[in-house]
Amino acid sequence: MAIMQGSAAPSFFSPTVADYIVTSKIKDKGKVQTSIQDICNLKVRNKLEEIENFEDAERFKKVASY
Repeated sequence: MAIMQGSAAPSFFSPTVADYIVTSKIKDKGKVQTSIQDICNLKVRNKLEEIENFEDAERFKKVASY
């Protein structure tokens, strides 16, 4: 209801989801593009940003298995 009245989207919706709720359309002809920045949970987003570029499988396994 808040979105329909012009207020900001609830913080748990990514920009893609909020846009779809408001416009009933997905930009780019049905292709949804998301990124780590779309994750609203700060703890999860920070962890994913930390491990995103790991190339060493053992390091990834150790850090990602928190």
